[in-house]
Amino acid sequence: MKAKNLLIGLLLGLVATSAWGQDIHKKNKYWVFFTDKNDTQHLSPSDFLSPKALERRSRQGIAIDQKDYPVSTAYVNGIAEVGASPLHASKWFNATSAEMDAETAAEVAALPFVRKVQPIKMARLDYEPVTPTRIGYEPGHTERQLQMLGLDVMHQNGYNGTGVTIAVMDNGFVDADQNLFLEHLFVDNRVVATYDFVNNEEDVYNQGSHGTWVLSIIAGWYENVYDSLNFYGSAHGASFILCHTEDDGSETTREEDNWIAAAEFSDSAGADILSTSLGYLGMTDIPNGYTLNDMDGNTTIITRGADIAASRGLIVVNSAGNSGSLGAGSVTAPADGDSVIAVGAVTETGSLAGFSSQGPTADGRLKPDIVAMGFLTGFVSTGSGLTRGNGTSFSCPLISGLIACVLQAQPNTGNMEMYRALIESGDRFDNPTNQFGYGIPNGPTMMTRLGYTGSFGFPQDGTLDENGGFIFPNPVILSDLNVVYDNEWQGFDGTLDIYNMQGRRVFTQSVRVDPFYNVFRIESPGTRLLPGSYVVRLQRTDQRRPVMSKKLLIFN
Repeated sequence: MKAKNLLIGLLLGLVATSAWGQDIHKKNKYWVFFTDKNDTQHLSPSDFLSPKALERRSRQGIAIDQKDYPVSTAYVNGIAEVGASPLHASKWFNATSAEMDAETAAEVAALPFVRKVQPIKMARLDYEPVTPTRIGYEPGHTERQLQMLGLDVMHQNGYNGTGVTIAVMDNGFVDADQNLFLEHLFVDNRVVATYDFVNNEEDVYNQGSHGTWVLSIIAGWYENVYDSLNFYGSAHGASFILCHTEDDGSETTREEDNWIAAAEFSDSAGADILSTSLGYLGMTDIPNGYTLNDMDGNTTIITRGADIAASRGLIVVNSAGNSGSLGAGSVTAPADGDSVIAVGAVTETGSLAGFSSQGPTADGRLKPDIVAMGFLTGFVSTGSGLTRGNGTSFSCPLISGLIACVLQAQPNTGNMEMYRALIESGDRFDNPTNQFGYGIPNGPTMMTRLGYTGSFGFPQDGTLDENGGFIFPNPVILSDLNVVYDNEWQGFDGTLDIYNMQGRRVFTQSVRVDPFYNVFRIESPGTRLLPGSYVVRLQRTDQRRPVMSKKLLIFN
C-alpha cells in the first residue's frame, strides 16, 4: 500500500378546535395543497431536471408527468399576500409548507387555487446521536463491515461506486470539507451539490456531526504504508449530494417537509440513490402527533414522499429505526414505505442488535427489508479520528454503498430490479423475519442475480509490486484482463496501453486513475491479439515515464 497523506378539505368549522391550536394567533406549520400547477406549457423537462435525472428516467422507461413540473410561483406568492410565510414548495405533492396562525390558515384555505390546508403533524426523531467510543486506530478498521456484504471483493474488482450519485440527508456535515478521510471527494469535485434546508443556505459544513459520521461510512477513504490501518467507505468512488434536513435545535421535529424538499432537489440534480439515516416515530404522547398505527406506508407525508421518489426511479434506502425495545411494529417513517429499502442492524457476528426496530408495519408488511452491521460499526469522527458506534444510522450507509457498487457494474438496472437482487442475495431470503428481513445481502451474489457472468478475483497479500500494480489473470485466455493500480492520494488522467515484443502499441485506452484502489478492465484481449508475450503499461498523460509496467502472456 502507498501513503495517502438528511384542509381546507378540513371543514372551516373545525378551525377553532384543538387540531388547529387554542391560540388562533400562534404560528404553526401547515401544508398548503394547490388545485393545479397553473401554466406549465412554456416549460420543457430540461428546465427543471438535470441531464442525469432525464437519463435515469429514460433508462428506466419513466415518463415525465405533472409531479415533475414545479409548483406555481404565482400560487405561492398568493398565499404570502394574505399573511402566510411559505417555506419549502413540493412539486411532488403540488404543495408548499408554510408558517401561519389559524386565522390566516382559514383565509388561505378560502383562496380559489388552494385545494386544502393541513397541519403538519409532529413526530419524534428516532436516531440516537451516539457519542462514539474512541478506541484509536485499529488494524482493518472497516474490514468486518465490508466483508459481511462482500464489499471487499467488490472493491478489489474495481466496483467502488464510481459514476453513481448518492444523496445523503442528515443533520448537517460539520467539517466534512476539512476531514482527512473525505479529502478525496473535494480533490476530485465529487460533491456535486449541497443545500441546507433548515437554514436555507448552500453551506452544509457548519453544523451536525451525525451526517459527517454517516457520510464517512459511505465515502471515507484512507490508506497507510504497508499497514492495515486502512479505512474504506462502502462506495468511496461515488459522487454525492449533501442535504441538511434535520434541525437538531428543535425540541420536536417537523422536518418532513425539509426531507421532501431535499428529495426533490436531489432527484432534479440527478441522484441515483437517496440514503437517509433518520427516522420519525409516531408517539401517542405528542399532541396532534403520529401514532404507531400511522406507520402503515401511506399515512406520514415523508413516507408518501419516499414512495414518490421511488416512482421517479430513485433507489430509496433508510434506517429502520432504533426502537427495537418497543418490539414488533417499531419501524419508523419513512422506512415503512413499500418502495423504501428499510435497513436493520446486526452485530459483526450476524446477531440482531437489540436496538434495531422490528416489523411488521401497521398494515402487516414485512420490515425491515435487509440488515447490515450496525453495532460497533467503524466510522470517522469530525476530528478525522477512527472510532465505532451503534445504530441503524450506521447500517443504512453500508447498504447504500453496496447498491452503488452494484449499480456501477450494472448501470441499466432499474430500482425495483435492484431491490429484488438485494433481497434475493440475503442469507435469509428463504425464511425472512420481521427482525432480520431477508437477512444480510451479498454484492457478488447480487451481481450474479443481475446477469453478471464473470468471476471475482483479486490480488492476494503481497502480489502488488512496489509501485502498487498487478494484472490478473496472467496468462489470459478468453477472459477479461484486470489491471490493478493502487494510487496515491491525488488522481490523474492516463492511458492504458499494450505493446508487443517489437515495441509496437497494439492497444490503448484513456483512463481516469482515482486516488485509491483502481481496477481497469480490458475485454477479452485473447480474442483480439495473437498469442504471445506483451507488456501492459499505465502512463500519466503529463509524464513520459509509465507508472506501472507488467509482462502479459496471452493464450487463445
